[in-house]
Amino acid sequence: MGLGVNPNGNNWKYALANFAVILGTQILFNLNDLMATPDVFPTPWWICKTMLTSAVATFIFAGYNKLTAKKET
Repeated sequence: MGLGVNPNGNNWKYALANFAVILGTQILFNLNDLMATPDVFPTPWWICKTMLTSAVATFIFAGYNKLTAKKET
């Protein structure tokens, strides 16, 4: 995906895929904690934080892509 940059412009499929990749990566990195304490983890706060972080990163990548596309034209 190249940091969320798509040469064809912003596309909702690429944004959704970028969100899924970031979310999956965060879950993968926290999998050790998930398996160590399954009765207290994941908490609603952790789920909210992970989803919000993924969404913010996706919006940053989409904004960077839009800015790059605007400079090229």
